[in-house]
Amino acid sequence: MRKLAHDPNCRVWLGILDAVRVGFAIVGLRGDDDPNAAYIWTIEVLPAFRRRGVARQLLARVEESAQEAGCAAIELHVSERNADGLALYAAAGYAQFGVDAGFYGRGEDGLRWRKPVPDPRIIL
Repeated sequence: MRKLAHDPNCRVWLGILDAVRVGFAIVGLRGDDDPNAAYIWTIEVLPAFRRRGVARQLLARVEESAQEAGCAAIELHVSERNADGLALYAAAGYAQFGVDAGFYGRGEDGLRWRKPVPDPRIIL
């Protein structure tokens, strides 16, 4: 995580509530599989601070970073066992497009999700 935090092609966002760091997000602005897609490396929130909208706000900052960088899409992996993560991404408009078997080890698959990034020049 430290290496990603210092990568010039990554953005790191902190979630802060009442002056306490309660979470963070890291997004790479050049995906390994698709150089035009950002990749969310992680969104983490301390258990005591979950269900307060922190992950949703971090995801919004990640999406803004991808849009500002001119990315065409955002991709990520989420564990098949992470019900909260699956709900977060589905509610935010991401769609599953693949599965990487054993991605998280111990027989835990990584579900691949993707969302197009709107072009900021198009006004609806």
